[in-house]
Amino acid sequence: MPDTGITTYIGGAGSMLPQLNWRRIFLAGLAFVILLAVLALSGEIFVHLDADQIMVIQAPFSGQLTWHTNPGLKWQGFGKVTKYPKNKVEAHAGRSG
Repeated sequence: MPDTGITTYIGGAGSMLPQLNWRRIFLAGLAFVILLAVLALSGEIFVHLDADQIMVIQAPFSGQLTWHTNPGLKWQGFGKVTKYPKNKVEAHAGRSG
């Protein structure tokens, strides 16, 4: 039979699927596990600070304390987070006399 440049698949539509490649299956499984780990640990990477709070983050290895007073997304880096409410200071008119 002459070579026409067209590949013919014998066995119907099922044979058009690529053969099982164990390396690809392993890499896909590994990527899935890594994705699950990243999603599970994503709450330990960044933390959000509200405007009415002060936050202290203790670094996991060095123990260094970092204080945050501005609201927004902050780098947690798997450290321990402690949040405190900001004290409201009310101005009172002083009495003379």
